[in-house]
Amino acid sequence: MTPADCDLRGMPFMPLETVRLLDSDLFILSSGDQFKAAVALWCKSWNQIPGGSLPDNDQILEALSGSKVWKKVREMALRGWVKCSDGRLYHPVVAQNAIQAWESRVDHRETNESRNERQARWRKKVKEMSELLRSVNVTPPMNASLAELERLVLLHVDNHVDGQTSTEASTQASLVDDSETANKRRDSKGTGKGKKRGAKAPTSAGLPTWLQALIDLWHEVLPELPGVVVMNAEREQAAKDFRHWVLTTPRRDGTPRANDDVEFLAWTRDYFERARHNDFIMGRGARSPGHENWRCPFEWLLSAKGMQKVIEQTTEAA
Repeated sequence: MTPADCDLRGMPFMPLETVRLLDSDLFILSSGDQFKAAVALWCKSWNQIPGGSLPDNDQILEALSGSKVWKKVREMALRGWVKCSDGRLYHPVVAQNAIQAWESRVDHRETNESRNERQARWRKKVKEMSELLRSVNVTPPMNASLAELERLVLLHVDNHVDGQTSTEASTQASLVDDSETANKRRDSKGTGKGKKRGAKAPTSAGLPTWLQALIDLWHEVLPELPGVVVMNAEREQAAKDFRHWVLTTPRRDGTPRANDDVEFLAWTRDYFERARHNDFIMGRGARSPGHENWRCPFEWLLSAKGMQKVIEQTTEAA
């Protein structure tokens, strides 16, 4: 009744439909000892292989039931169990719950494998682009985001601007930008009192490298959520508090979550990936009155409430 590879070991939770149980013939007809032995066998079958099955061996069944009067309770305790082609006993209700739990575990594994594959591809791409930059004597900035590395590769490798450090390149780019801005300002001057044209849109200039990398990560992993266009004081403080928490608080086993910004960004990627499976954060399902159009902003997901929602209240397969 359950797949041969159904292995629920390590999953201690077994669903129990109380209304169905209390309305069952077993509950009505069994004595206390019989009912106790029956429930014990259900629970013991959960961690057998296949999950939800029992061996057709009276001595083992007696031990699993925990009953001291097995022969007297045997018939009622095994009520509903049937012997299948593999020679083991299965209970239809327990088997149904076992199959659902097994499918959830398989989905969870596939989700983790997919996430690990994406992270591996990301690390590989970062490594390849860093090596490309070093091949033309350009030192990649420490903890640079993927977008920043792609920009530097485009500038130094594809356009063959060799032999410059990233600092020199940034300085040149800044000078070009300043020159262009000055020219635009001169061109925009007129004799009238009309509105100025050609004003530049806000940019991320001046942000710490780790913060720009965090913003890029947000846009990469959570493109469905509102983008970070303006980095105001509230958002910057939320990001700083979040980074401080990741770098200073240990896991449950006492090991650090991250020791530097590289590990901080790797941990955050995993955190954002986990957030994707939270129905509330991703806007799946009904909203409470007054919050119908709410979309999770950058600073909220980095807050204590956001972390609690992701870490404590996210199902692995939404």
